[in-house]
Amino acid sequence: MITLLSLLAVMLVVGLTSCQKDELVVEEQSLELKAAVEPVEYNNWDPAGGAVAECAQLGDFMYAYKIDNWDEGDMNGNYLAEFEGGHSNMITIANSDGSIFDWSASNSIGAVIVKAGTGANVFLYDPQAFADQALNGWDNKEVSHTTFCWNPDPDDEEECEWYGETAWGAGPRYVARGNWAMYTPYVADSTVDLIAGQHYVAGTIHFSAEDADGNVTISIELFEGFRLELYEGQTIEEAVKIQGYAVAPKGNPAPGLFAYKGIDLIMTVPASNFFGIHVNVEREVCPEME
Repeated sequence: MITLLSLLAVMLVVGLTSCQKDELVVEEQSLELKAAVEPVEYNNWDPAGGAVAECAQLGDFMYAYKIDNWDEGDMNGNYLAEFEGGHSNMITIANSDGSIFDWSASNSIGAVIVKAGTGANVFLYDPQAFADQALNGWDNKEVSHTTFCWNPDPDDEEECEWYGETAWGAGPRYVARGNWAMYTPYVADSTVDLIAGQHYVAGTIHFSAEDADGNVTISIELFEGFRLELYEGQTIEEAVKIQGYAVAPKGNPAPGLFAYKGIDLIMTVPASNFFGIHVNVEREVCPEME
């Protein structure tokens, strides 16, 4: 009798334990991972034109990057998207089984297109997101490619700034020490650099041949990233100053007293053997240049 009762007790404990385990398994299975947003389903998705064209179907995105060939094997890893101008984004694919995957990125993402079969699931993020999990292809088919669409992170992208610089036409210095101001010996149909802040080539200066009236046309071309200096949104008066010399000048120049002044980048002045060309410019400095 004692043995029989002991056996029944053991069976009861085992039964309870099994029941509790089954309940736990059901609870765990109910915690199915889902993406942060519901996908928009496209039964027929047109991938023609590549990543840029795909993203353009969804809205205005500055950057687009396609990860292709998902049928070739394990897609887990890092993918570096690089663009002209220095912008880049490191996109990471993780936990992929060919049909479902997680992603993260160094720059937030506005949309992820998951192409599978003839359709695509499109996951849209507003605001943009840095990661998501359990993205799946259209109709739960195996993924053929993914395309990521995004704009620069507004909180991370710093605006470019403009800094005023003094610029001179390249040539000998007016004085050997101190002031670095330069003058340029005149040579017909020649071009010299326009030097800003002693260290930057801001553009070029071209000298025409002397015309029948004894004049020379001086043409200044500013390179990208340089402009005439502004004051309250307007080009400062007399940003360009030119002085001709019969003989090589000596002593510190006084640009405010130069004979020809204005804001035109092309000026016609009397021919001289030497020219002092002073330009007030601004140099653009962006975070990616630093």
